[in-house]
Amino acid sequence: KKLSEGDKYAPLYAKCINVMKSQLYSPEGKIKRIWSTPDRLPHRNMWLWDSVFHAIGHRHLDTAIAQSLILALADVQREDGFIPHMIRPDYASEITQPPVIAWGAWLVYKKSGDKEFLKAVYESNRSFLLWCQSNRRKTEKELYSWHINPELNNRCDESGMDNSPRFDTESDLFAIDFSCYMANEARYMKKIAEELDNKQGADDFCLWYEKIKADINNVLWCEEDGFYYDYDIQNRCFNKVQSVVSFLPAFAGVCDERQCRSLIAHLENPDEFGTELPLPSISKKDKVFGSDMWRGPVWINFIYMISQGLADYGFEALSRKIKDNAFEVINQWYNFTGTVF
Repeated sequence: KKLSEGDKYAPLYAKCINVMKSQLYSPEGKIKRIWSTPDRLPHRNMWLWDSVFHAIGHRHLDTAIAQSLILALADVQREDGFIPHMIRPDYASEITQPPVIAWGAWLVYKKSGDKEFLKAVYESNRSFLLWCQSNRRKTEKELYSWHINPELNNRCDESGMDNSPRFDTESDLFAIDFSCYMANEARYMKKIAEELDNKQGADDFCLWYEKIKADINNVLWCEEDGFYYDYDIQNRCFNKVQSVVSFLPAFAGVCDERQCRSLIAHLENPDEFGTELPLPSISKKDKVFGSDMWRGPVWINFIYMISQGLADYGFEALSRKIKDNAFEVINQWYNFTGTVF
Protein backbone atom coordinates (compact mmCIF):
# COMPACT_ATOMS: atom_id res chain seq x y z
CA LYS A 1 0.00 0.00 0.00
CA LYS A 2 1.16 3.54 -0.67
CA LEU A 3 2.44 5.26 2.43
CA SER A 4 0.43 8.18 3.66
CA GLU A 5 2.23 11.35 4.68
CA GLY A 6 3.04 11.41 8.34
CA ASP A 7 2.90 7.62 8.75
CA LYS A 8 5.20 7.03 11.72
CA TYR A 9 6.28 3.69 10.29
CA ALA A 10 7.30 5.08 6.88
CA PRO A 11 11.06 5.09 7.64
CA LEU A 12 10.83 1.52 8.92
CA TYR A 13 8.95 0.38 5.80
CA ALA A 14 11.60 1.96 3.59
CA LYS A 15 14.40 0.35 5.59
CA CYS A 16 12.75 -3.08 5.39
CA ILE A 17 12.30 -2.80 1.63
CA ASN A 18 15.94 -1.77 1.15
CA VAL A 19 17.14 -4.63 3.35
CA MET A 20 14.98 -7.13 1.45
CA LYS A 21 16.38 -5.99 -1.88
CA SER A 22 19.98 -5.95 -0.63
CA GLN A 23 19.74 -9.62 0.33
CA LEU A 24 18.89 -10.89 -3.16
CA TYR A 25 21.52 -12.77 -5.16
CA SER A 26 21.93 -13.70 -8.81
CA PRO A 27 21.91 -17.32 -10.06
CA GLU A 28 25.06 -19.12 -8.97
CA GLY A 29 26.20 -22.75 -8.99
CA LYS A 30 23.32 -25.13 -8.22
CA ILE A 31 20.93 -22.22 -7.71
CA LYS A 32 19.57 -21.36 -11.15
CA ARG A 33 17.51 -18.25 -10.34
CA ILE A 34 17.34 -15.26 -8.00
CA TRP A 35 17.61 -16.33 -4.36
CA SER A 36 17.79 -14.62 -0.98
CA THR A 37 19.67 -14.85 2.29
CA PRO A 38 18.73 -13.77 5.85
CA ASP A 39 21.79 -11.54 6.05
CA ARG A 40 25.05 -11.03 4.19
CA LEU A 41 27.12 -11.93 7.26
CA PRO A 42 27.35 -14.40 8.88
CA HIS A 43 24.49 -16.23 7.10
CA ARG A 44 25.22 -15.74 3.39
CA ASN A 45 23.36 -18.92 2.51
CA MET A 46 19.95 -19.85 1.17
CA TRP A 47 17.74 -21.39 3.86
CA LEU A 48 14.54 -23.34 3.28
CA TRP A 49 11.97 -21.65 5.50
CA ASP A 50 13.69 -18.25 5.36
CA SER A 51 13.29 -18.33 1.57
CA VAL A 52 9.56 -18.86 1.98
CA PHE A 53 9.21 -16.07 4.55
CA HIS A 54 11.15 -13.76 2.22
CA ALA A 55 8.86 -14.69 -0.68
CA ILE A 56 5.80 -13.87 1.44
CA GLY A 57 7.24 -10.38 1.94
CA HIS A 58 8.47 -9.89 -1.62
CA ARG A 59 5.04 -10.73 -3.05
CA HIS A 60 4.00 -7.19 -2.12
CA LEU A 61 6.88 -5.73 -4.15
CA ASP A 62 7.54 -8.06 -7.10
CA THR A 63 5.71 -11.36 -7.59
CA ALA A 64 8.29 -12.60 -10.12
CA ILE A 65 11.02 -12.34 -7.48
CA ALA A 66 8.74 -13.89 -4.85
CA GLN A 67 8.13 -16.86 -7.14
CA SER A 68 11.84 -17.19 -7.86
CA LEU A 69 12.72 -17.38 -4.17
CA ILE A 70 10.45 -20.41 -3.75
CA LEU A 71 11.34 -22.09 -7.03
CA ALA A 72 15.04 -21.77 -6.16
CA LEU A 73 14.45 -24.44 -3.51
CA ALA A 74 13.55 -26.92 -6.25
CA ASP A 75 16.88 -26.15 -7.94
CA VAL A 76 18.69 -27.83 -5.05
CA GLN A 77 16.16 -30.60 -4.41
CA ARG A 78 17.45 -34.17 -4.60
CA GLU A 79 15.79 -36.78 -6.79
CA ASP A 80 14.31 -38.46 -3.71
CA GLY A 81 12.49 -35.24 -2.78
CA PHE A 82 14.77 -34.05 0.03
CA ILE A 83 15.34 -30.27 0.28
CA PRO A 84 18.28 -29.20 2.46
CA HIS A 85 17.87 -26.67 5.23
CA MET A 86 20.88 -24.62 4.10
CA ILE A 87 22.44 -24.22 0.68
CA ARG A 88 25.40 -22.42 -0.77
CA PRO A 89 26.03 -22.43 -4.53
CA ASP A 90 28.60 -25.19 -3.98
CA TYR A 91 27.21 -26.96 -0.90
CA ALA A 92 23.99 -28.42 0.56
CA SER A 93 23.40 -29.61 4.13
CA GLU A 94 22.15 -33.09 5.04
CA ILE A 95 19.20 -32.02 7.21
CA THR A 96 15.99 -30.24 6.21
CA GLN A 97 13.87 -27.47 7.74
CA PRO A 98 10.19 -26.74 8.51
CA PRO A 99 7.93 -27.48 5.53
CA VAL A 100 6.11 -24.22 4.75
CA ILE A 101 6.44 -24.14 0.95
CA ALA A 102 2.82 -24.77 -0.09
CA TRP A 103 1.55 -22.17 2.37
CA GLY A 104 4.00 -19.53 1.11
CA ALA A 105 3.45 -20.45 -2.53
CA TRP A 106 -0.32 -20.08 -2.12
CA LEU A 107 0.08 -16.56 -0.69
CA VAL A 108 2.36 -15.65 -3.61
CA TYR A 109 -0.06 -17.18 -6.12
CA LYS A 110 -2.96 -15.12 -4.76
CA LYS A 111 -0.94 -12.06 -5.81
CA SER A 112 0.50 -13.34 -9.11
CA GLY A 113 -2.24 -15.64 -10.46
CA ASP A 114 0.49 -17.66 -12.21
CA LYS A 115 -0.72 -21.26 -12.51
CA GLU A 116 2.53 -22.44 -14.11
CA PHE A 117 4.30 -21.38 -10.91
CA LEU A 118 1.68 -23.21 -8.86
CA LYS A 119 2.09 -26.34 -10.97
CA ALA A 120 5.87 -26.36 -10.51
CA VAL A 121 5.53 -25.90 -6.75
CA TYR A 122 2.94 -28.68 -6.49
CA GLU A 123 5.16 -31.31 -8.09
CA SER A 124 8.29 -30.32 -6.18
CA ASN A 125 6.60 -29.95 -2.80
CA ARG A 126 4.62 -33.16 -3.14
CA SER A 127 7.93 -34.97 -3.54
CA PHE A 128 9.38 -33.15 -0.52
CA LEU A 129 6.40 -33.93 1.73
CA LEU A 130 6.55 -37.60 0.77
CA TRP A 131 10.26 -37.56 1.70
CA CYS A 132 9.31 -36.13 5.11
CA GLN A 133 6.70 -38.85 5.54
CA SER A 134 9.21 -41.59 4.67
CA ASN A 135 12.13 -40.21 6.67
CA ARG A 136 10.79 -38.23 9.62
CA ARG A 137 8.18 -40.57 11.14
CA LYS A 138 9.15 -42.91 13.95
CA THR A 139 5.91 -44.94 13.88
CA GLU A 140 2.90 -45.49 11.67
CA LYS A 141 1.17 -42.47 13.22
CA GLU A 142 1.03 -39.30 11.13
CA LEU A 143 3.27 -37.51 13.63
CA TYR A 144 6.70 -36.21 12.75
CA SER A 145 10.06 -36.08 14.51
CA TRP A 146 13.01 -33.76 13.95
CA HIS A 147 16.58 -34.95 13.49
CA ILE A 148 18.39 -34.27 16.79
CA ASN A 149 22.08 -33.29 16.91
CA PRO A 150 24.48 -34.50 19.61
CA GLU A 151 25.78 -30.92 20.00
CA LEU A 152 24.30 -29.58 23.24
CA ASN A 153 24.21 -25.92 22.18
CA ASN A 154 22.48 -26.68 18.88
CA ARG A 155 20.39 -29.79 19.34
CA CYS A 156 17.85 -29.17 16.59
CA ASP A 157 18.68 -26.66 13.88
CA GLU A 158 16.47 -28.75 11.60
CA SER A 159 13.45 -27.39 13.49
CA GLY A 160 14.70 -23.81 13.15
CA MET A 161 14.72 -23.60 16.98
CA ASP A 162 18.35 -24.59 17.46
CA ASN A 163 18.75 -24.58 21.25
CA SER A 164 15.16 -24.77 22.47
CA PRO A 165 14.85 -26.59 25.82
CA ARG A 166 12.34 -28.85 24.08
CA PHE A 167 15.37 -30.78 22.82
CA ASP A 168 17.36 -30.98 26.07
CA THR A 169 15.97 -34.49 26.44
CA GLU A 170 17.76 -37.23 24.52
CA SER A 171 14.50 -38.94 23.63
CA ASP A 172 12.88 -38.95 20.22
CA LEU A 173 9.83 -36.72 20.16
CA PHE A 174 6.61 -36.53 18.23
CA ALA A 175 7.09 -32.83 17.50
CA ILE A 176 4.06 -30.58 17.71
CA ASP A 177 5.57 -28.04 15.30
CA PHE A 178 6.71 -30.52 12.62
CA SER A 179 3.32 -32.25 12.76
CA CYS A 180 1.45 -28.93 12.49
CA TYR A 181 3.60 -27.78 9.57
CA MET A 182 2.83 -31.03 7.78
CA ALA A 183 -0.89 -30.63 8.45
CA ASN A 184 -0.80 -27.07 7.18
CA GLU A 185 1.10 -28.09 4.06
CA ALA A 186 -1.42 -30.85 3.36
CA ARG A 187 -4.34 -28.45 3.52
CA TYR A 188 -2.60 -25.91 1.27
CA MET A 189 -1.57 -28.63 -1.17
CA LYS A 190 -5.27 -29.51 -1.31
CA LYS A 191 -6.02 -25.88 -2.25
CA ILE A 192 -3.30 -25.96 -4.91
CA ALA A 193 -4.54 -29.26 -6.34
CA GLU A 194 -8.07 -27.88 -6.55
CA GLU A 195 -6.80 -24.77 -8.31
CA LEU A 196 -5.04 -27.02 -10.83
CA ASP A 197 -8.19 -29.16 -11.32
CA ASN A 198 -6.39 -32.15 -9.82
CA LYS A 199 -9.27 -33.87 -8.01
CA GLN A 200 -7.32 -36.97 -7.04
CA GLY A 201 -4.50 -34.88 -5.60
CA ALA A 202 -6.98 -32.75 -3.65
CA ASP A 203 -8.68 -35.84 -2.23
CA ASP A 204 -5.34 -37.40 -1.27
CA PHE A 205 -4.12 -34.30 0.55
CA CYS A 206 -7.48 -33.82 2.27
CA LEU A 207 -7.26 -37.36 3.65
CA TRP A 208 -3.63 -36.82 4.71
CA TYR A 209 -4.55 -33.60 6.50
CA GLU A 210 -7.37 -35.29 8.41
CA LYS A 211 -5.06 -38.12 9.53
CA ILE A 212 -2.42 -35.71 10.82
CA LYS A 213 -5.07 -33.57 12.53
CA ALA A 214 -6.55 -36.60 14.30
CA ASP A 215 -3.18 -37.87 15.51
CA ILE A 216 -2.15 -34.42 16.78
CA ASN A 217 -5.32 -34.13 18.84
CA ASN A 218 -5.28 -37.73 20.05
CA VAL A 219 -1.61 -37.80 21.10
CA LEU A 220 -0.25 -34.27 21.55
CA TRP A 221 -3.17 -32.55 23.30
CA CYS A 222 -3.00 -32.60 27.10
CA GLU A 223 -6.53 -32.23 28.41
CA GLU A 224 -5.34 -31.67 31.97
CA ASP A 225 -3.26 -28.62 31.03
CA GLY A 226 -5.39 -27.50 28.08
CA PHE A 227 -2.22 -27.31 26.01
CA TYR A 228 -0.32 -29.10 23.24
CA TYR A 229 3.08 -30.68 23.93
CA ASP A 230 5.72 -32.72 22.18
CA TYR A 231 5.43 -36.41 23.10
CA ASP A 232 8.38 -38.47 24.35
CA ILE A 233 8.17 -41.66 22.27
CA GLN A 234 10.49 -43.83 24.38
CA ASN A 235 9.09 -42.83 27.77
CA ARG A 236 5.49 -42.61 26.54
CA CYS A 237 4.72 -39.27 28.14
CA PHE A 238 4.36 -35.59 27.32
CA ASN A 239 7.58 -33.59 27.11
CA LYS A 240 6.12 -30.75 29.14
CA VAL A 241 8.21 -27.84 27.89
CA GLN A 242 5.79 -25.01 27.21
CA SER A 243 7.02 -23.37 24.02
CA VAL A 244 5.63 -21.06 21.37
CA VAL A 245 5.16 -23.98 18.94
CA SER A 246 2.25 -25.21 21.03
CA PHE A 247 0.17 -22.41 19.46
CA LEU A 248 0.78 -23.69 15.93
CA PRO A 249 -2.36 -25.89 15.96
CA ALA A 250 -4.24 -22.59 15.51
CA PHE A 251 -2.01 -21.72 12.54
CA ALA A 252 -2.53 -25.16 11.00
CA GLY A 253 -6.28 -25.28 11.66
CA VAL A 254 -6.14 -28.50 13.67
CA CYS A 255 -7.65 -27.41 17.01
CA ASP A 256 -11.33 -26.86 17.70
CA GLU A 257 -12.69 -23.61 19.15
CA ARG A 258 -12.59 -24.91 22.73
CA GLN A 259 -8.95 -25.87 22.38
CA CYS A 260 -8.15 -22.56 20.73
CA ARG A 261 -9.70 -20.66 23.64
CA SER A 262 -7.61 -22.73 26.03
CA LEU A 263 -4.48 -21.82 24.07
CA ILE A 264 -5.47 -18.16 24.27
CA ALA A 265 -5.72 -18.43 28.06
CA HIS A 266 -2.07 -19.53 28.12
CA LEU A 267 -1.16 -16.84 25.61
CA GLU A 268 -2.67 -14.10 27.78
CA ASN A 269 -1.33 -15.42 31.11
CA PRO A 270 1.41 -12.95 32.20
CA ASP A 271 3.28 -15.77 33.94
CA GLU A 272 3.47 -17.79 30.71
CA PHE A 273 3.24 -16.15 27.27
CA GLY A 274 1.45 -12.88 28.05
CA THR A 275 4.71 -11.05 28.62
CA GLU A 276 5.17 -7.33 27.88
CA LEU A 277 6.07 -8.40 24.35
CA PRO A 278 3.83 -11.47 23.97
CA LEU A 279 4.69 -14.91 22.63
CA PRO A 280 8.21 -15.56 23.92
CA SER A 281 9.78 -18.71 22.53
CA ILE A 282 9.23 -20.50 25.85
CA SER A 283 6.97 -19.83 28.81
CA LYS A 284 8.16 -17.21 31.28
CA LYS A 285 7.75 -19.73 34.09
CA ASP A 286 10.24 -22.17 32.52
CA LYS A 287 13.39 -22.46 34.64
CA VAL A 288 15.69 -21.62 31.69
CA PHE A 289 13.68 -18.60 30.50
CA GLY A 290 16.07 -15.80 29.57
CA SER A 291 17.59 -13.97 26.60
CA ASP A 292 19.34 -16.84 24.82
CA MET A 293 18.06 -17.54 21.29
CA TRP A 294 15.08 -19.91 21.60
CA ARG A 295 15.02 -19.84 25.41
CA GLY A 296 12.94 -16.69 25.83
CA PRO A 297 13.28 -14.17 22.99
CA VAL A 298 10.30 -13.38 20.75
CA TRP A 299 10.62 -14.32 17.06
CA ILE A 300 8.70 -12.41 14.39
CA ASN A 301 7.95 -15.45 12.22
CA PHE A 302 5.99 -17.10 15.03
CA ILE A 303 4.14 -13.86 15.77
CA TYR A 304 3.11 -13.77 12.10
CA MET A 305 2.02 -17.39 11.86
CA ILE A 306 0.19 -17.53 15.19
CA SER A 307 -1.56 -14.18 14.74
CA GLN A 308 -2.76 -15.33 11.32
CA GLY A 309 -4.08 -18.53 12.89
CA LEU A 310 -5.95 -16.64 15.61
CA ALA A 311 -7.58 -14.45 12.97
CA ASP A 312 -8.68 -17.57 11.08
CA TYR A 313 -10.48 -18.74 14.24
CA GLY A 314 -12.27 -15.39 14.51
CA PHE A 315 -10.07 -13.76 17.16
CA GLU A 316 -9.23 -10.78 14.93
CA ALA A 317 -8.85 -8.25 17.75
CA LEU A 318 -6.29 -10.40 19.59
CA SER A 319 -4.48 -11.12 16.34
CA ARG A 320 -4.25 -7.41 15.55
CA LYS A 321 -3.13 -6.59 19.09
CA ILE A 322 -0.26 -9.10 18.93
CA LYS A 323 0.94 -7.81 15.57
CA ASP A 324 0.63 -4.14 16.53
CA ASN A 325 2.53 -4.77 19.77
CA ALA A 326 5.39 -6.46 17.93
CA PHE A 327 5.52 -3.83 15.20
CA GLU A 328 5.67 -1.04 17.77
CA VAL A 329 8.66 -2.68 19.47
CA ILE A 330 10.45 -3.31 16.16
CA ASN A 331 9.90 0.33 15.21
CA GLN A 332 11.06 1.53 18.63
CA TRP A 333 14.37 -0.30 18.29
CA TYR A 334 14.76 0.75 14.66
CA ASN A 335 14.44 4.41 15.69
CA PHE A 336 16.97 3.84 18.47
CA THR A 337 19.56 1.79 16.56
CA GLY A 338 18.82 2.14 12.83
CA THR A 339 18.61 -1.66 12.63
CA VAL A 340 15.64 -3.95 12.05
CA PHE A 341 15.64 -6.81 14.54
